[in-house]
Amino acid sequence: MHTGKKAIAFTFIMVLCITGLAVAHTPACKKTAQTKTLAQSNNAFTAKLFQQLRTAEGNLFFSPYSIRTSLAMTYAGARGRTAEQMKSALNFTLNTGDLHKAFADSINTLNNRGGDNYEMNIANSLWSDITCRFQQPFIETIKGAYNSAPRKVDFLNVPESARLKINAWVEEQTQEKIENLIPPGGVNNNTRLALVNAVYFKGIWNKQFDKKLTRDETFFHADGSTIKTPLMSLSKPANLPFFAGDGIKIIELNYRGDDISMVIILPDKADGLADLEAQFNEFQLNRWLTSLEKEMVKVFLPRFSMHWGAKNLVPDLRQLGMKDAFVTKVANFSAIDGTRDLVISSVFHKAFVDVNEEGTEAAAASGAIMGVTSMPPPPEIFRADRPFLFLIREKLTGNILFMGRLTEPVSN
Repeated sequence: MHTGKKAIAFTFIMVLCITGLAVAHTPACKKTAQTKTLAQSNNAFTAKLFQQLRTAEGNLFFSPYSIRTSLAMTYAGARGRTAEQMKSALNFTLNTGDLHKAFADSINTLNNRGGDNYEMNIANSLWSDITCRFQQPFIETIKGAYNSAPRKVDFLNVPESARLKINAWVEEQTQEKIENLIPPGGVNNNTRLALVNAVYFKGIWNKQFDKKLTRDETFFHADGSTIKTPLMSLSKPANLPFFAGDGIKIIELNYRGDDISMVIILPDKADGLADLEAQFNEFQLNRWLTSLEKEMVKVFLPRFSMHWGAKNLVPDLRQLGMKDAFVTKVANFSAIDGTRDLVISSVFHKAFVDVNEEGTEAAAASGAIMGVTSMPPPPEIFRADRPFLFLIREKLTGNILFMGRLTEPVSN
């Protein structure tokens, strides 16, 4: 999509490095049910992972969708207790065959539905050492569901060259928004497999903010300190999905095409983010989102951008119960190559978001290494001049593609 205007984009990439997956036709009704189940389980995983990540200070931005996609490719080769732990930790609620079909349908829909309204690119790649020999069912699953044929590199002799090739692929898939996903030393001569997912989104607001109205205004930190930051505003109140209660306000802003939206969850008080985060879970989020009703709202939103990561998610995944996958001689990925030699050494994730008057650009990457007219009521005021949470989601299924926390607005 070439709009001639700067848009807001989000990109996520995940790389799974492993040391040491054919999709049949599915009836439309079953396909829809599976993709909705996939979305529901993804959102449950989002809330669960957020509780692990939120303990770090400052801004936060990640793509649960990217993380689960790269690990789903790895899960295709897991067996025994390793597979059981991954299924639980990653909230895989569909049976194995339906799971990969649902991912295939979800990726295909997201990649092809935007048309001229928005850009979406979800890409997967499997990088293997030249010595690797794969089980045919694993390769068929990876090709069929994730459109990823193995790419041969020489981890054994020139791991740095392999790392640079993977990072270059990530940069290309995310419009150069995610650089250096795998840090120096992130792969070595023990690495045998890297499964990588990249997600790139660029959308234009349905109701764009008026640049002429953007002003440097006060942003209130939780500790009482303040800074000046560009605060955007709509030229007039808009009829938007809105919720007020439980000490928070929520609005939903659609991107052009109405398929993708940003949901912003704003505490009533500048120091209310900690309480909001503590109660954030799948149940609360679903309750809040189903409570959204159209209201006339005057919106003020900071212009901001952030990079987050690259972070190795192994400690967080362990806390969620995915333990065996990282332990030598315990991990069971025998359906990948027929041996018990493979183990996940790292799960790198990096994300970028840029929010401005025209829209949003985001990217992420993940890698598993592995009658009488009366006066209308005054509009609601949604003034995001304090820390808040935000989501970017697919509206049809509710699938959360990105989640973030803004505590310190930083603008380009």
